[in-house]
Amino acid sequence: MFSPAATRRIRDRLAGQPSAPRPASDRPSPLTDQETRIAVLVTEALTNREIARRLGISESTVKTHISAIITKLGCPDRVGIVTWVFRQGLLK
Repeated sequence: MFSPAATRRIRDRLAGQPSAPRPASDRPSPLTDQETRIAVLVTEALTNREIARRLGISESTVKTHISAIITKLGCPDRVGIVTWVFRQGLLK
């Protein structure tokens, strides 16, 4: 797992890249609504415990969702989740 500082640097670097994401309605998501919420929170460099507190769920549930997200997106780690969120245009 990357440190929160490293995740922030990656997020900031990706945010500076030009992109023209399609509107969310134009692309199907492989993730459930809850997985998408968790993926967005990963971009804030939150720990599993912090995500669990924000969403009012258990830390083990967050771990299960993170594993499912990584599997569905075919990415090796949380940085891949951050990259996917930015490429999908899910941050405001």
